[in-house]
Amino acid sequence: MVKSQEDERAHLSRELHDSTSQTLVSIKLLLESAASQLGREHTPAALQRAVQRLGDALHEVRRISHRLRPAELDTLGLPAALDDWPRSSTSTAASASACSSGAMPARCPTK
Repeated sequence: MVKSQEDERAHLSRELHDSTSQTLVSIKLLLESAASQLGREHTPAALQRAVQRLGDALHEVRRISHRLRPAELDTLGLPAALDDWPRSSTSTAASASACSSGAMPARCPTK
């Protein structure tokens, strides 16, 4: 049972990374190219916000993918993944703390 759950988590993590992340990157590059063609002073604020939000979404998909199945687990093994866990957890906790204090309103998740 645990093996099948781990296999499913690995599969979902790969799908998020290989499919969803790549699609988001492609869209972001297209929007950035459009903004570049318009020039900085002629780029609508909505387009600039869309690029920022897409970057935030891409970051979130990567974070979810990593939390489902840390790459270190497959490449370096369990000891390395466990060594990395406190660092990545601290980063997540720091973001949550900043959100609750109002320090980073643009990147805070909505509930």
